[in-house]
Amino acid sequence: MNAINGTRPLGALIQEYASLTVEDYQRPYTWEAEQIDDYISDLLDNVREKSHHFFGTLILQSTAEAGCVLVVDGQQRITTTVILVAALRDQLLSQDIHTIPGTADRVATYVPDKVYGFLLVNNQKLNPRFKSNRTIRQLMNDCVLLEKSNGQKSVPIRDRNSGATTLKFRKAVLLIRKKVELELKDLDPVAKLIKIDELLSAILNRFHVLKIDTSSPSESLDIFLTLNNRGAPLGPSDLVRGEVLKRLSFNRSNDEIELLHKQNLDSWNTIVEQVKDADVYLRHFLVATGNSKVQKKKIVDAVVNRIAPKGSTADEQRALANNFWFRLGQHAEHYADLVTPFSESSSLSRFSKEYILLLEGLMKSHRILLLTLLTTRPSDEADLEELIRLIFVYGFRYYMNGGNAQDLENRFQEWGQNFQETKNVDALKEKLIKEITSNPVSAEHYFTGEADGDYVSRALLHVVNHYLSVKTWPLSEYHLEHIAPQTSTPKWLSEIGAGQPPLAEDYDSLVSELGNLTLLDPGTNWKIKNWDFAKKKPEYNRGHTNITKDLTSLEYWTRETISERSEWLKDLFSLIWSETKPDEQAVRQFSARITP
Repeated sequence: MNAINGTRPLGALIQEYASLTVEDYQRPYTWEAEQIDDYISDLLDNVREKSHHFFGTLILQSTAEAGCVLVVDGQQRITTTVILVAALRDQLLSQDIHTIPGTADRVATYVPDKVYGFLLVNNQKLNPRFKSNRTIRQLMNDCVLLEKSNGQKSVPIRDRNSGATTLKFRKAVLLIRKKVELELKDLDPVAKLIKIDELLSAILNRFHVLKIDTSSPSESLDIFLTLNNRGAPLGPSDLVRGEVLKRLSFNRSNDEIELLHKQNLDSWNTIVEQVKDADVYLRHFLVATGNSKVQKKKIVDAVVNRIAPKGSTADEQRALANNFWFRLGQHAEHYADLVTPFSESSSLSRFSKEYILLLEGLMKSHRILLLTLLTTRPSDEADLEELIRLIFVYGFRYYMNGGNAQDLENRFQEWGQNFQETKNVDALKEKLIKEITSNPVSAEHYFTGEADGDYVSRALLHVVNHYLSVKTWPLSEYHLEHIAPQTSTPKWLSEIGAGQPPLAEDYDSLVSELGNLTLLDPGTNWKIKNWDFAKKKPEYNRGHTNITKDLTSLEYWTRETISERSEWLKDLFSLIWSETKPDEQAVRQFSARITP
């Protein structure tokens, strides 16, 4: 890609600063062979074509120290460039000749100046310009930035201290060195020097970047989230971790900080594994434990307000940050029950797990109230299950009535805060029941006509099957089966009509009704698409879905059967999605009737 207006040569831009630092909250180096191959390919193309190449965007955050900036976005590209320039330096220093001889068409060029100007501040070999984040800083300094003549260490194949977090970096260093070596192989000293100079000139002078200056973490995030960058994305949770680490590091020695950062990264990896999406969890945590709305772009500001309120001392901020981090990890254990309710570690009842999983198909805001319930747990597990059931009923009804998503989140936040303060189970039950009864929903609207296009229909079939089966699988593992297939055949038209006039003009709407739908495993669903009902029944019977197996007791599949089954399922919806807890045995008996 050609350079655009407003871009700067990479070399000139980097050399403006005495320090470009990647903070410790940033993710480790992530580039693999594919990204490195693309980089080298772009570089070699540029050497041949000698045209400007747009290298991407750099977001640099100013600091209190003049000439020093934080690299918010672009660390993967800069890190790779530093490794590459250092590899060219090593090849350059491996031979005696360092100056390209002058000719009639070319002035003599001392090539090391280009290398040191980019890598070092004022050519001071112990003062590198670029400072990686802590996970790879020692390796970068010892194995890349340090020259061989000054005791450069070889890149370790294994890293006992932090092997997993430095593996991609170590592989990248070895791969880039090998590619540079192969590119310069078999060249005589002068030709080799010229090739090194051409590669450096391309990187430093013709690779152009767009620089964006910011002055605060929240501003950095606001800009970052609006850009589409090639590197590994930096989310609010990464910046939050950095803000917490700053406060936890106050008044500690370097050794203590080193240990602190390692412990923090370990605990963060545990949190991410539990909650799956760290940014979503962090926002939900802030909303569930606070009294303000929190937008994604305001997450960092919200955390800073909590751990570093105006006028607070360093010791106070460290204590607040420590408490915040502890609660974040504590709540993550409960949040795991919401994102993976059927995990072996979950202590929730079977029905509670189903309710939570089915809500996931509609929304995410239910997690805010449920997170409060699980962390401020009612002493009676039956109360917890009933509250989860009422949230399930209310969430579905609110969705079916077309309620505003933000208003729903605000309600869940308010109710959760009230429950956290009062621990009043009955008051929360009454609030949910009042909201449910004051907002009736028309099942007819949802389950007549194109019922196969709505998630609620699938959820209803799944819940009914749940009452009928000893074991069920997540809804995502079932396909929606049209008993009478979506594509009509003469035999199906005849069977559904049961001797009455042909139904070709009504067929499409009829087979989309709720009564014509059931659940089936994907493999069988694809296999039997247009089969006759009599031929489908043995396949239904082999499955583990009782709501489908029970259909085999029917001899024919007609328009009357579809209508009767639709009414039966609507009645079941009214019975299950009710403010009153349905009698499990009664629902099971009603469910087992297949049709009224």
